[in-house]
This record gives sequence, C-alpha cells and structure tokens, in this order.
Amino acid sequence: RYLALDPKDPFVQYQMGEIWLDRGDLSRAEALFRRALDVDPSVFAAKNALGVIALQRGDLVTAERLIREALAAKPTLRLAHFNLALLAEAHGDVKTAEREYVEEIKQHPENYKSAFNLSRLYEQVGDREGQIDALKQSIVSNPRFAEGHLFLAKAYLDTESHLDEAARLAHKGIELAPRS
Repeated sequence: RYLALDPKDPFVQYQMGEIWLDRGDLSRAEALFRRALDVDPSVFAAKNALGVIALQRGDLVTAERLIREALAAKPTLRLAHFNLALLAEAHGDVKTAEREYVEEIKQHPENYKSAFNLSRLYEQVGDREGQIDALKQSIVSNPRFAEGHLFLAKAYLDTESHLDEAARLAHKGIELAPRS
C-alpha cells in the first residue's frame, strides 16, 4: 500500500519543508513553508522555519521579525526561543541568548540542543558551574547525546573533579558516538 498525502494539507507542506531544510535545500524548504502558510496562516511553525532560513542566509532582521511573529501568535511554539537564542548569538548578545535558551528549556525540557548550546555560552563567560549543570540537563533530556557525555567529561576533567564520573562519561560518549 502507498501512503496518500494531500498536497494541499498545510501540515504536509510544513513537514516536507522540514525534510528539505534538514537536507540543506533552503529554496525548496522555503517554497513549502510559504505554501503551508498560504493555505493556513496558523501554521506558526512554518513562519518560525522561514525565520530559520533567513537566519541561515544571514538576513538577521527578517529572521527576527518572522520568529517573533510566530512566537507572538503561539508563545509556547517549539524551537522559537531556541531560534531567538541563535539569532542573539549571531548578534554577539550572550545575555539575550542565555535568556532565550533558558526559556526554551523551561517550555520544552526535551530540547537537549538548547541545554547544550547554553553550556557553550556558560563556558565562554567562565561559568563552569552553569556549564556543568546545562550539560547534565542535555544528557537528562537525551541520554543518547554523545556530545553531552563527552563535553561533561571534559568539563569535569578541566575542574579536576569527579574524575571517576568523567571516565564513565567519556566511555559512554565514545560508545554513543556515530561510527564512520
């Protein structure tokens, strides 16, 4: 049997756009996200995704406008605060990026990438405790996240503390890491 998809369904358009975005084809993804919004303007995730495309293209003004419009329409929109954090990082605004990552984690604790990116920010500003806490959160959110294990092991080694735990984490991270 074949799966029949309604090409006019805005959620199908959105999901297909996500596939093309993941593959790096921004033009195809953009066309699909715009089609989804043309059919149903309440597909706010498509507007947020258009903001991501603008961000990837370096159009920070358009990116911010689109992401904020999507977030204003749906304040709990998954990845919107994450994307605003990326935008803040592009502007070099560490405090805003931190605030947005924290909000994304608060609303969507399963977003391990927000916790991981937050750990990087804390490392940049020398907040080792914040870095370690954020890395722990990334592992709790996704126990199969190899980088979370490896970076937490490194953070422990850098502080010369929890050395047994660092060895366990490093081993686990290597075990989880993709093989080429």
